[in-house]
Amino acid sequence: MSWNYRIVRKDYSSDLTLLPTYQIHECYYEDDQKSIRCVSSHGIDPFGESYDELKECMHQMAEAFHKPVIEWKEEWNDD
Repeated sequence: MSWNYRIVRKDYSSDLTLLPTYQIHECYYEDDQKSIRCVSSHGIDPFGESYDELKECMHQMAEAFHKPVIEWKEEWNDD
């Protein structure tokens, strides 16, 4: 199974208005590497056990801006 970081749009309701929010999530794919298997339920913060690991994580997250935004699906709420 492969994965990468993707930007995910979630809509939240506030006073009868839907408000879009965007966060970076981990996205996991089926073996065909095209079909999304699941998406992390919460946005991901950059992390590394060293400066270089943090820098690499940030580079990987930046790649998400070069891919289409994913719309949140309710079935991912249980993952």
